[in-house]
Amino acid sequence: MLTDFIRPSDARWSEALAAGRHDIYDLPGYLALCARFEGAEPIGFYAGEEGRYCLVPLLRRTLPASLGAPDSWTDAISPYGYSGAVFSGGGDWARRAVRAFAGACADENIISVLVRLHPLLPAPEAALDSAGLRITHGETVAVDLTLPEAELRGNLRSGHRAEVRRLRANGYSVRVDDWPLYGRYMEIYRETMERLEADMRYRFPASYFGELRAALAPHLHLLSVMTPEGAVAAGGLFTEFQGIVQFHLSGTAEEYRKQAPSKLMLEYAILWAKAAGNRMLHLGGGLGAQEDSLFQFKSGFSKLRARFQTWRVIANAARYAEMVGAVQQPDSEGYFPAYRKAA
Repeated sequence: MLTDFIRPSDARWSEALAAGRHDIYDLPGYLALCARFEGAEPIGFYAGEEGRYCLVPLLRRTLPASLGAPDSWTDAISPYGYSGAVFSGGGDWARRAVRAFAGACADENIISVLVRLHPLLPAPEAALDSAGLRITHGETVAVDLTLPEAELRGNLRSGHRAEVRRLRANGYSVRVDDWPLYGRYMEIYRETMERLEADMRYRFPASYFGELRAALAPHLHLLSVMTPEGAVAAGGLFTEFQGIVQFHLSGTAEEYRKQAPSKLMLEYAILWAKAAGNRMLHLGGGLGAQEDSLFQFKSGFSKLRARFQTWRVIANAARYAEMVGAVQQPDSEGYFPAYRKAA
């Protein structure tokens, strides 16, 4: 088995992706983009043997200065979204690849790794369990686009259907990929994050959106809900790749919140994604995978659920314990790595 940590530009990255099912989050351009905005190093663990591959896209991070760790000690996390781990081949080979991954992390002074697993593209669980711990955080909402259109419409919660009908009757409409509206979408997104007092990791600068479009074209789509007067009431970004559409980032203008225009946007997105020949639309879950108001909103569009898990690997137990011990009065129950929440 050949193993290595590689950069996104390495030809082996594309080789591994070509052999296994994956999503937009595993593409080299997306990882490089996330790395730039998170101040991390984009790397991927690669394993290959006789036409079987494993690829784990990661952002390698320096440890918080408050921990007093040597500069060479690092940790890693998967990029924003659901990159997971890409496998072609399972069984004993997958277990050996996973163990090689844990060993390679230890050799590279990567003391811990957090990977957000893809809810729709499960990796070999037995292999992951051989060198780490899977944690189930909650459910996400997915839409089976292979269902007949009438059934998809019927799956909307009655209240959602009523509000969608009202919006259409009042002259609201949806435009797809009207990119001159992108600037207004960015303003609405920023205003929405400020209104929700969202964590800073969700407050992307305007430059991020420009680079996101450049990195993911033609797989990135903009849906804009228009008022009868031609104003943008709400907008959302959706990715489309290998039959899977992901609901990425969205916002609603303050003056139209009571009209709930995002319900029209998602109903339209379901029918648009189906018409384009996709198999699944993944709406995601609540904040932190909780069954909060955001989850309840999304669950009104489909009864189908998927499980969201993370995979946690401690590559050097002694160093990990040392970092946790360096934190004053840690409040880190359930958080991984524990030293980051408390630092």
